[in-house]
Amino acid sequence: MKKNDRLLWTNCPDINALCRKYEKELVGLSDSEKRHTVLEMNADALTDIRKALDIWLDRPILLIAKYGLWDGTRSSISEIGSNNIKDCLYSNCDVITWFLDSQGDLRADGKHEMGINHYLYRTWKDDVTPRQKQMMMQRVSDGMPVERDIASLTRPLGKEISRVYGWKLPTKPSHNKRRMK
Repeated sequence: MKKNDRLLWTNCPDINALCRKYEKELVGLSDSEKRHTVLEMNADALTDIRKALDIWLDRPILLIAKYGLWDGTRSSISEIGSNNIKDCLYSNCDVITWFLDSQGDLRADGKHEMGINHYLYRTWKDDVTPRQKQMMMQRVSDGMPVERDIASLTRPLGKEISRVYGWKLPTKPSHNKRRMK
């Protein structure tokens, strides 16, 4: 995450910050009980976020990933078949953080025993042809640079997410230069 990114949720929160945030609810608890309680509250918050982001789109959501593996990195792209933003918020990573970047892209960084994964969630633009989709998906699978394809064939999910939370996005769309790391 960068300075202007908006945190949606992480399973590795700052425990001390959560204890300060929920200070009134934690009165009289031991340090161990406070830690356990705020971690439960954090897990409950993910359920609440999924409910808030129960937003159906009229086209599939793309998961564009760069996986950190023991023998290097691999890229992949897939469609989240449900077309629902809440279904982006599931992961098998040991540590996961979902956030909205300053350009309106839903992203996640996930850590696991072999490395770090970087995820980008977008949806197809209205006028994209099946051939264009197939070509972009093949380019991602082949590990080729696709930033230009992503910008021209897909759109971010930030408008829908920021509407839920009342967040402001840049008023003038710009090409998101943040790479998949």
